[in-house]
Amino acid sequence: MSIRVTRLAVAAAALLLVVAGSCAERSSPPSESGPAKAVTVSSNESGPAQAVTVRVVDEAEFAEAIRQYRGKVVLVDIWATWCLNCLELFPHTVELSRQFADRGLVVVSLSMDDPEEQAAVLARLKSNKATFDNFISRYGGSDQSADAFGLEDLILPKYRLYDRAGQVHKTLRSSEGPLNAEDIDRAVEALLGPG
Repeated sequence: MSIRVTRLAVAAAALLLVVAGSCAERSSPPSESGPAKAVTVSSNESGPAQAVTVRVVDEAEFAEAIRQYRGKVVLVDIWATWCLNCLELFPHTVELSRQFADRGLVVVSLSMDDPEEQAAVLARLKSNKATFDNFISRYGGSDQSADAFGLEDLILPKYRLYDRAGQVHKTLRSSEGPLNAEDIDRAVEALLGPG
């Protein structure tokens, strides 16, 4: 019991540090960073079937991960721990993964945090029970990330939908106006088709 309480206290402290460092209106990265080595961090406290993992990737590794889901509709949540709008919408992304899995939806997350922040990213993912594929851009919150992953900017959140042929169908951008859960739902349901 005391080990569980300690783990919860550590996770809560990490979350407070992340939130304390955030700006309420921040949707762009705090600073740029260079490339980092790929690292995988995981937690399987709730068993292997419920594992929450995060892996640092470059654009080629990310494209390969998306290719494995050809035949499914893929929703990519592009987010960061420094983006409060991202944090508000992320639980909805997790809910979509559960709600529409039987209709062929796969959810993937791509964090624009610096790879050195993987512990904070993992803590956020664990708190949301994000058991789908989770990645961190090797290039962090830099312009290199935007270029590598085909983003026009790093104003977050962004959502990219891939059709069943593996082609980008639509990108929802907060740079074009505030995004809400209903916008994401409409885009996902339109691409999934009748249930």
